[in-house]
Amino acid sequence: MLDGGAYGVICPMVNTREEAQALVSYCRYPPKGQRSNGPIRAAMYGVAGEYQKTANDEILVIPMIETRQAVENIDDILDVRGIDAIYVGPADLAFSLGKTPKLDSEDSEQLGMYESVLAACRKRGIYPGIHCGEPAYAAHVGGPSLNNSLSYVPGNSVTSCRRAILNLVAGAIAVAVSGCAGCASQGRADPL
Repeated sequence: MLDGGAYGVICPMVNTREEAQALVSYCRYPPKGQRSNGPIRAAMYGVAGEYQKTANDEILVIPMIETRQAVENIDDILDVRGIDAIYVGPADLAFSLGKTPKLDSEDSEQLGMYESVLAACRKRGIYPGIHCGEPAYAAHVGGPSLNNSLSYVPGNSVTSCRRAILNLVAGAIAVAVSGCAGCASQGRADPL
C-alpha cells in the first residue's frame, strides 16, 4: 500500500504493544523503522529520493482496535510512538465478546469498551474513529464527557465512503482506502 503511494495504513487486529510497534516499524524507513524502499508510485509525487526524506513524518499509522485483548491493552498500544489514530472495528469486537455483530450497537459491555478506548485516546491526543451506520451514533458513543470525540466512518455506498474520508480528513486523519464492501457491491474498487 505505501509503495503504491498511500499516505496511511489501517491495520486490522492489533492487540498488543508488540504488534503496534511492529506496525509502526513496517511503515517507517530506517533509522525509525524497517520499511523497505520501493515507492514506485510515490516517486511520481516528487523527485525520486525526496519522498524518503519526508515519508516517516507524513505516513499515518492507524491500528484497528477490534478485540477484548486490544481494549485491555489500549494504553500500551497508544503509548507506542508513531501511532497517529485508531479505528474501532465493532463487528470483530462483538465477536471477541461472544456477541453477534451489529452496527450502532447499544450493548452496555461494548459501549463501556468504547468509553475506555475514547478516554485513552483523549488523554494522548490521538484521533479515534469507528465503523458505524450513522453520524449520530458516533456522537452518542462519544458522549458529552468525551466531547463527542469519536469520528464517524460508515461504509455502505460510494457516497458513504467519500463522506467518511472527508470526515476523517477534517479530523486530521487521511486514510487511503483501497476498497470497501459498499463500494465493491456497486462494482467500484476505489471509492475515490
